Amino acid sequence: MFKKFINAIGRIFFLFAIAVVILFVAVFVGLHIPEHKNIKKNYGDIPSYQIVEKKKYDAPVKAQYVLRVVVSGNVTKQSLKNLLNKLYDSVKDDHSFKYHKRPTNIYIFIYATKKQFEKGYLYLARLDKSGDRPPKIDINNNLFTSLKTGLSTEKRMKIWNALLIAISKADKEAKKEYEKNKTKSLDKIEKEKEELYKKQVAQEYGITKKQMKEILSEGVDKGWPYPMQN
Repeated sequence: MFKKFINAIGRIFFLFAIAVVILFVAVFVGLHIPEHKNIKKNYGDIPSYQIVEKKKYDAPVKAQYVLRVVVSGNVTKQSLKNLLNKLYDSVKDDHSFKYHKRPTNIYIFIYATKKQFEKGYLYLARLDKSGDRPPKIDINNNLFTSLKTGLSTEKRMKIWNALLIAISKADKEAKKEYEKNKTKSLDKIEKEKEELYKKQVAQEYGITKKQMKEILSEGVDKGWPYPMQN
């Protein structure tokens, strides 16, 4: 009986010794649970920006955040989305509201200039978050294209009209010239005349070859009307 008691004590002591060894290894050798560290989120390319207005609305019906921002430098559609996501993350977990744990409504507006901000409705991009719905991002494509080309929609449509007239004129003249003299191919004559007349349009409106291509692509993509011709 006494012998069984001694064996039981021995086993308990053995298990205790193993536990002490494991604890020692965990503490001094480094087999411990790593501490939680905040991981910085990479938002990608973000344009330079300035927050020009920051408003909070705190009421039982809703907790609302409104941010208005002016950007500068090189701006792309993706960089605008990246900035909107960054600004959204910076306010979505604000716990300073009295009636709600965090904002229920978040509206973020990005403007190209302070003048456009002062007008209010001329935003370049915006993010809307209302209630349980996920945030929605909207890019003002017309204003964005105007920003990139430096030309208003009205002027781009005018250039589009002039370019199509120039292309049509080149096509008609090339066919007449080819009928009179077939030493050159019709395609070559058309190309030469088209380049000549498109160059004249570019000089008249002070645009580059790249801008001209962008306007032609935009007109096709958006289904701009073709000019009436005789």
